[in-house]
Amino acid sequence: MTDNNYTNPKFKLGDIVALKSGGPNMTITSLKSHFLAESFTGTYMCTWFDGHRKNTEPFIEESLISMDED
Repeated sequence: MTDNNYTNPKFKLGDIVALKSGGPNMTITSLKSHFLAESFTGTYMCTWFDGHRKNTEPFIEESLISMDED
């Protein structure tokens, strides 16, 4: 299980990610945090293009993998 906390999110703005299940590369454009009791859960707003159409949707951290070559 991923160790989620607000001070140490797995991804940062500008990171290139994809869904673990496959799909296009996406860019992290913002992070939405939600605090419930002491734990953090959050979603990453990801943007990608389908031809000329721009898409932006939220995804939970556990559904994403890094595509950066660091």
